[in-house]
Amino acid sequence: MFKRIIVTLIMILLPFTASAKLSDRNVRQTLEMRTDVLAQLYESNPEAKGLIAGSEGYAVFNNGGISLIVLSAGSGKGVVHDNSSGKDTFMRMATGGVGIGLGIKDYRTVIIFHKRAMFDQFVDKGWDLSGQA
Repeated sequence: MFKRIIVTLIMILLPFTASAKLSDRNVRQTLEMRTDVLAQLYESNPEAKGLIAGSEGYAVFNNGGISLIVLSAGSGKGVVHDNSSGKDTFMRMATGGVGIGLGIKDYRTVIIFHKRAMFDQFVDKGWDLSGQA
């Protein structure tokens, strides 16, 4: 039974995947979230503006999750911006795990890409960044 749960979670919950179609409302909400997160970042870390402007591109995600006793799940959405082309790629994120815990998380993530190869890999294949504290 335990193995079946793990296999199901792995098959269903894929980290950072590009989304082909989003509703206009989701696109608008994601772009507003990006604007708000970057404004907060620039206010608390003014040097971040120069780092982002000088990078290959950047990603901004909102993430949320819940841990209930032995299972955890989370999801989020975001946008990756290519500074060279000006193109935005909308993505979704999902996580699942097993471990003792109880709680709710809600956070925002900004990823700055300084190397084109890393940017392209993220957009084309996604990343699996696992870890909890």
